[in-house]
Amino acid sequence: MNQPADTNDLPVRVRRAAWLARAAFLLVFAINVQCAASFVLWPDVYAPSFEVAGVPGAAAVQGLGIAFLMWNATYPAVIASPLRFRAVAVIVLVQQAIDEGIPAQTILTEGLLKGMDVVGEKFKNNEIFVPEVLVAARAMNMGVALLKPLLAAQGVKASGKVCIGTVQGDLHDIGKNLVKMMMEGKGLEVVDLGTDVSPENFVRTAKEQNCQVICCSALLTTTMDVMGEVVKEAEREGIRDKVKIMVGGAPVTDAFAKSIGADAYTPDAASAADVAAQFCA
Repeated sequence: MNQPADTNDLPVRVRRAAWLARAAFLLVFAINVQCAASFVLWPDVYAPSFEVAGVPGAAAVQGLGIAFLMWNATYPAVIASPLRFRAVAVIVLVQQAIDEGIPAQTILTEGLLKGMDVVGEKFKNNEIFVPEVLVAARAMNMGVALLKPLLAAQGVKASGKVCIGTVQGDLHDIGKNLVKMMMEGKGLEVVDLGTDVSPENFVRTAKEQNCQVICCSALLTTTMDVMGEVVKEAEREGIRDKVKIMVGGAPVTDAFAKSIGADAYTPDAASAADVAAQFCA
C-alpha cells in the first residue's frame, strides 16, 4: 500500500471531508483571534466581568488577550501540517487493500504495524515527538478497526497480551497511554486498567486474562513502592514465573527496577513496546 503524497491523491469524498475539516479549523481560528484582539484593544470593556471572576483589572485582560493571540498562532501550522487528515488516508487505503483481496493479516503486519515501527524508531531518536506519535497511533487504530472483524473471522490472534496501568495512589496517565499505543503498534493486545490500580488488580487481571506481561507506570516518587508490591503479589498468587513485570515512569530507574525484582525497566514508550514484544515472542 503506497501512502499518497497529499490529500489531492485521495477520492473526492475524502478530499471534501478534508476541506470541511480545514474550514472548521479556520472558523475557530477566526473567532479566537477576534476575541483575543478585542481583549487587547478594548480591555476596559471586559475588565468589570473579569473583576467579578476574581481577575484584577484591564491589565489582566490585555495579558489574557496577548496569550490568546500567541496560542492561536499555532492554528495555521496545524492546518498546513503534512500530518493532517492522515487518519482519513489510512482508512481509505486499508479499505482499498481489503477490496483488492489482500489478506487482513498482511495489511496489518506489512502496512500498519511496519508503519508504527518507523514511528517508534523516530520517537526513540527524537526525530518526532508525542503529538506526532498520537496522530500516528490514532490513524493506525482507525485502520485496525476495519481489520478486526476480518482478523477475527480468519482466527488471527494478537502476538501477545499485556495488562497496563498506573499504580495505586497515582492518577497520571499520559505516559501510560503512550506506552499502550506503542504496544498496540507492535501487534500486542493491551488491557488498560487505567489509573490508581492496586497490586491485587494487576495480578488478578493477569491471571484471569492470561496476560504474559504486567506493565506498571508511576509518575510520583511516593507511589513507586507500589511496584514492588505488585511483584510480591504476583509471587503470593503463584504466577511470578509465568508473567514478566515491567516498570517505568519519570522517577523510575533501572536500579530501582532491579531492587524490587522487576523484569525490565524502559526509559521511553518505544523501548517499552520493543521489550514487551520480546517477552511475548
